[in-house]
Amino acid sequence: GSGGKTPQLRFAVSEVPPAGSSGGGGVKFVLEYDDPESDLASWNPPNSFTDGKRKVEISVGFNWTSDGTNMFFTIPSGTIYGNYYSPESCGVGCQELNGISINAEYDGGPQDVLKLTPAGFNHPATLDIRLMDFIAQNYTSKVSGLGEFFSAENNPSESFRFGTTNWPVQFLYNNNATDPVAYDLKGRFKVSSNPSPKVFVKNVKVAESADFAEVEVILSSSQSSAVSFKYATTDGTAAKGSDYTAKSGTLSIPAGGESIAIKVPLLDDSQSESSELFHVWISDVTNASVGRDIATVVITDDD
Repeated sequence: GSGGKTPQLRFAVSEVPPAGSSGGGGVKFVLEYDDPESDLASWNPPNSFTDGKRKVEISVGFNWTSDGTNMFFTIPSGTIYGNYYSPESCGVGCQELNGISINAEYDGGPQDVLKLTPAGFNHPATLDIRLMDFIAQNYTSKVSGLGEFFSAENNPSESFRFGTTNWPVQFLYNNNATDPVAYDLKGRFKVSSNPSPKVFVKNVKVAESADFAEVEVILSSSQSSAVSFKYATTDGTAAKGSDYTAKSGTLSIPAGGESIAIKVPLLDDSQSESSELFHVWISDVTNASVGRDIATVVITDDD
C-alpha cells in the first residue's frame, strides 16, 4: 500500500568479528513466492524453483571491516548479477537456467542493504537486510515486468520466502545465545497491500556543540488515536554523563500526527576527538506496532 514500508529482515548476530579484521565475499539472495503451508526446512534456496512461481536471485559482492563493535559494508563498483524467473519468461516446466537476466551496474560505496547495529542493553548485535528495497531501487525500473513480482494479484497469499548463503558472521537462532548458530539464513514473511500502522525511529548525526540530538520517531501513516511509546538511551562509544545526558520516558504522537522528536541533551567536552555514537531504543508501543526500534546517534567533533 502507499502507506507501507519495504520489508526489512533483521537477524541476531552471534559474535561481531574482532577489531581490525576485514574481508570480502559474496552472498546470493533468493526471494520466491511462498506457500505458507509448505515445509520451509526442506527448501534449498539456491537450487529450487517451483513451476509457475515467480522468483528473484541476486548475487552481491561486498567488502567489510570491523571495529569489534560494529561492521561496515561496502559494495565495490561493478556489475551486480541477477535473474528473474516468471511464467512469462520461463513457460511451463521452467528450469533453473532459464529466465531474464537483471544485471545492474553499481558505482560503488556504502550500501544500506546490509547494516549491522551494535549490541545494546538486553539486545544482541543485529544485521538488517533490506533486500526488497535494494531490488526496488536497483532493478524494478530497469527490467520490464519485474514490478509485477510484488503485486498482490500475482501473489494472493502475500507471502514470500527468502534464502541467503555465505555470510561472514554467524547468526543466532531465536535470538538465543544457547541455541546453535548458522552462516546461512532462510525464512518467510508476509507483506500487506493494506499494512497496519508501524512506528520507526530514525538515525541522526549531530555536531558535538549542539545543545540536543533530536531523534525523530515517525508513523507509517497518521492515526485517529494517539500512538504512545517508551524510550531510553544506551551507550555506544559515547558515554552518558560525559558525552550526552541519559534520557528515558514516554512520548505520544497525537491523533492525526505523523512524527515526534526525542530530544537528548549533548555534553561538549571541548576536546578534539573522533566521532562517537549512542543509541535510542523505543518499546511498549500502543495503537501501532514497531517497524524499527533502535536509532543510532552519531556525535561529530567540531572543536
